[in-house]
Amino acid sequence: MMKTVKILCLYITATLLLGSCSNDDNAPAEAPPTVQEMLSSGIWYWQSSTRQTVSDCNMQSYFNFIDDDTLLLENFAEDEMDNCNSGGIESIPYILLNDDEFQVEIEGELFVYTIDFIDDVRLIISAGDSLGNVTLSFEKQS
Repeated sequence: MMKTVKILCLYITATLLLGSCSNDDNAPAEAPPTVQEMLSSGIWYWQSSTRQTVSDCNMQSYFNFIDDDTLLLENFAEDEMDNCNSGGIESIPYILLNDDEFQVEIEGELFVYTIDFIDDVRLIISAGDSLGNVTLSFEKQS
């Protein structure tokens, strides 16, 4: 009788241990995307600014990090007749300095932006200049 109880306990223990294992346990965990991968995963449309009100027209403006060193920027703004116009697409060199900062060069002047937040759909960056600090929010459109 005692031998049967021991065998039964051993069988239950083995079943529980084997049943709690899955084939996924030995699979390597997928690495989360890098900041570079997230930046270049789509087009980032301007949503808000701490320095100005962003109009529906302005919200067509975007950043498109097309590779490791090129940023396409298209800025939309209203003219005197309230028509929404593109300022054209600019190709701007940029460097990802680290996971928290990138640098752009516009007309020979360098600007450093801090990446305050980034995920699959939202990008928040900030920078300081002679006018003070500004925070810009962007979202990817589906």
